[in-house]
Amino acid sequence: MHGMDENGDDLKSTIDENSTVLEEFVFWLSRLHYPDVLNHFFLHLLPNDDYKKELTRAFVKNYTFTALSLFTARQQEAEPLANRIVHIRH
Repeated sequence: MHGMDENGDDLKSTIDENSTVLEEFVFWLSRLHYPDVLNHFFLHLLPNDDYKKELTRAFVKNYTFTALSLFTARQQEAEPLANRIVHIRH
């Protein structure tokens, strides 16, 4: 995948060429600030233990970007973003 982030930086170099489809989804989930529709889709799959382990691994792999997003978000954006992130962790 190829694109630009909100600062105009090239995202291609930040995606691991050996990543799984799930890792790609989580990568873009974090960059899109965890949209509710996608969050709910991924949460409905959590009863599968193998999936849960892989989702957790992919989430942690992108956690630095997520933390930075929370830190730099404007006050009115930070709380809804934090709530969506908490939901993906459950």
